[in-house]
Amino acid sequence: MLKQVKRHLPLLAIAGVSAMSLGIGAALFNTVGNIDLGQEADPAQLSNLEPVDGSAVLQQVSQPPETRAATLVNIAETSRDNRERDRARYLLAVDLIAQDRGGGALPLLENLEDSYTPLAPFILYKRGQAQRAAGQPDAGLETWRQAIATYPAHPAIAEILYDLGQQEAQYHDQLLEQIPAHPRSVEVAYARLEENPQRADALSLWRILIRHGRHLIDTEAGLDRVSKDYASQLTPDDWEAIGFAYWDMQEYGKAGPAYAQAPDSPLNGYRAARGYQLGKKRDQAIAAYYKLDQQFPEALETGEGLLKFYWILPDEAAIDVLDQVIARFPIWAAEAMAERAQRLENLNSPTSAA
Repeated sequence: MLKQVKRHLPLLAIAGVSAMSLGIGAALFNTVGNIDLGQEADPAQLSNLEPVDGSAVLQQVSQPPETRAATLVNIAETSRDNRERDRARYLLAVDLIAQDRGGGALPLLENLEDSYTPLAPFILYKRGQAQRAAGQPDAGLETWRQAIATYPAHPAIAEILYDLGQQEAQYHDQLLEQIPAHPRSVEVAYARLEENPQRADALSLWRILIRHGRHLIDTEAGLDRVSKDYASQLTPDDWEAIGFAYWDMQEYGKAGPAYAQAPDSPLNGYRAARGYQLGKKRDQAIAAYYKLDQQFPEALETGEGLLKFYWILPDEAAIDVLDQVIARFPIWAAEAMAERAQRLENLNSPTSAA
């Protein structure tokens, strides 16, 4: 007969370890899907955003600009569908700007934001481009300033701020503050750190790269540096981002201490404990598993954690932990019973194991 289950015993007591000893884009169309907020709207993306059935414009998206031009012009001039006309005008304008014929795009974009409101920020961005290309820099700047004031955090504004920041750094400052997740912000942050790693705002730039631009940096070395040089300035959210980055790199031993300083949650608690365990820091792992069990006794991450926790315990203590898994987490019960049987065999209790 199976031993009576001990329900929710303190894990530190089970382990025989004292706590004191541990030393611890925006919507493109108003009736359809979303675009990637980290990128400017591009005609080549439109076919993925909305079913093409019934839209002659979207059926042209995969065609080269020179092939679709005549069809788009005809739709823009003759279609009875207002939305189709707006789409055609916008795609024609984008094509002309890409061909360095921005002046020809201006009539197409005139007042288009009023009728095609879901795409208004992109329309203003393109109009500013067209005006600058047509030799109207003041008008282009005014259009862009209007867009910035009206849609300050829209992804299209990131492109405007990036372009303006090539001449005036204050616009790049604004970009980093308002839209830090945008690829242009990542690009600026990386360039600034490359130019001067010791700059006063280095930590804020590192925060952007750790969260959104790990592909640009020597990730482990960068994380190590931030964790060491800025430890006293890092917030719990910073530690969570650092922990996630280490975990994603399978640097679990480094992820554990970072997650231990992150906001309390079942996932963060589990990864803190498991990271310490994989980093061969047994006492810290035990403390972290204990904390996870006390704070989130019903979370699935806790059940999974207990199934990892028993690995580092002697057989009798491990059986007590497995009893708790069997009693409290049915989803893990079968695995826990199999492991319990193995530990009983280790204790020379073949009858109980059977």
